[in-house]
Amino acid sequence: MVEESINFKEQEKKLREFANANNLWVKSSDLGDYFNEGAEQAIYLNDNKFVVKTNSCNFFNYSWIDYLNNLILNNYFFPETAYELLGFIEIDGNLHSVVKQLYVIANEKTNLDLVRNQMAENGFLNIKGNDYYNPELGIIVEDLHDENVLTKDGNLYFIDTVFYIVDNLDFVPAKVVDIDKSILADKFAEGGEIGDNSGYYTIAKHKDIEKRTYNGEITI
Repeated sequence: MVEESINFKEQEKKLREFANANNLWVKSSDLGDYFNEGAEQAIYLNDNKFVVKTNSCNFFNYSWIDYLNNLILNNYFFPETAYELLGFIEIDGNLHSVVKQLYVIANEKTNLDLVRNQMAENGFLNIKGNDYYNPELGIIVEDLHDENVLTKDGNLYFIDTVFYIVDNLDFVPAKVVDIDKSILADKFAEGGEIGDNSGYYTIAKHKDIEKRTYNGEITI
């Protein structure tokens, strides 16, 4: 965990240097009108056509590499709601990204069966609830529920995706890609039971394991 902390600080240092060299600092006055915020990001309205989001990447295990990979993967799989990286901003002394995205107002309830069908067309297996895994690409995408996937005029809009590349997850051995239709926790917990082995492995479970390990509650 110490290595990760140092790595995160090094990533932030390089991003600040990059922002300085390329004039990528965004002023708070340019964000737009405050709309709302969640656990990982604040959202601003820009001319009612776009939203601007600030993100500290804490939802990505404090890895800017994972966060930036998420933007790239979202733009590849869902270009209609592509992110545009505007730059960076300091909020309370912490570095945040600033991205711009199409503002979508839903006019229908999202049918999660249609979400599953579209994900399947892209090679993703529904591993549990609203979480998906592409065994060929080694990618997990999480939280595709009806607040993160909106429906307008019969079309699905993926507005808030959380992609992870499996190889970037510290507690997921490479053997996870060999699992057929499901990723069961007891399939990879070779060192003994870690957390809840009753269900599927998800990013939420990974993050819980990482947090509990960092706090000394469990040892891996």
